[in-house]
Amino acid sequence: MPSENFLPAYRRRETQAGRRNTLQCLKRGRAVPATPEERVRQRILHWLLKAKKWPARKIELERSYPWVGDPNRHRVRPDIELLGDNDETVVVVECKAPGIPLGEVVEHQALEYAIKSAAKHVWVSNGDQHKFLVRSSRAEWDVTASLEPLAANYAPPSVSFDFPDPHDAEAVDGYFAAFYRNEGTDREEGDGLYGANADLDENDKRIVLSVHKLLFDVGKRLPFSFEGVHVLEDRGPSLHEFGNAGGGRWRGLYADYIAATSGRVEAMSVAPSTWGGSGGGIRLCVGVRKAGRVHHALQMDMGDCEWAEEKGCWEVYHTGRMSRVSNETVFQAVEESGAGAWLENPHGYEGYLYLGDLHWAENADWDNSKEFFANLLHYGLIRTNLRDAVKARGG
Repeated sequence: MPSENFLPAYRRRETQAGRRNTLQCLKRGRAVPATPEERVRQRILHWLLKAKKWPARKIELERSYPWVGDPNRHRVRPDIELLGDNDETVVVVECKAPGIPLGEVVEHQALEYAIKSAAKHVWVSNGDQHKFLVRSSRAEWDVTASLEPLAANYAPPSVSFDFPDPHDAEAVDGYFAAFYRNEGTDREEGDGLYGANADLDENDKRIVLSVHKLLFDVGKRLPFSFEGVHVLEDRGPSLHEFGNAGGGRWRGLYADYIAATSGRVEAMSVAPSTWGGSGGGIRLCVGVRKAGRVHHALQMDMGDCEWAEEKGCWEVYHTGRMSRVSNETVFQAVEESGAGAWLENPHGYEGYLYLGDLHWAENADWDNSKEFFANLLHYGLIRTNLRDAVKARGG
């Protein structure tokens, strides 16, 4: 008898690679094919890691066992194994695609894995329905209403964070509430991330929603190259804390990417920052994560951007401002990186770089957003390379 669903709503961000979609595995830390079964596995992993705080080192995926009783020596590979204090297998999880009935065939497959691994508990799931089994003292398997090691008795969520209709204020608020609470390490942190957005004025909320559309909902076709920058992977949302050259730190929910210029590959993170508080405006931040150094390469005041009604977008400008580095040096680095066209902005604003157009969430798509997206990452790479050069000279 399937139990009531308890998994939170979760949709792993996907990237198109050739003719197939991939997603970033929360356990393996690499892109894997986005099959229906894999989506279910990532939803379960998200709950295990975020809600249950099950240590990642105590999770095994597709560990291979020789099946001695089979004359063909086929190997069994449980989808997920949860390990105990002594690295014994406590729970075997079998993942099926949504809509697949959890009948006797699926149950028998999961029990094969459990017998081989000596697990006491079995969890079979298609993401929406679940079946739990426990090994009795008579070495038999009984269906049970709860999974004891995980206390799996949660009510299903009441909200979804599918991207909302930008004109439906209630749906937009529900999206942000669900998105941040789902990705926060706990309810208090999720509420704090959501509250920072709720306090913004209406124009800033529109900008943040449009940034979210670009980062988390526009269907990117990667890898993608434009004017010297190569965007290789979209690794989805993650919580990070970045330091700033001028002091202070900012913790928030970022979209993670892998990008490269001139053979240098960097892990980059992008997010709208609301650290100005109510009425303080927002910053569009690009962070770079490298060995021994995690910092914001760019904190762009979106108040410098200009709404272009005829295009339905914000034209995004930046002064080049950088802590302990002159604007002239930044502009020179931009030109030397092959991005000098940014200085030739549409309105001839002297002293500003034009990075492209951030389209309003209603009309944003990959075709009209990809150049701004590439320029944003490229600018972050230029600035982090410039910062490295300054530090190497002792500046």
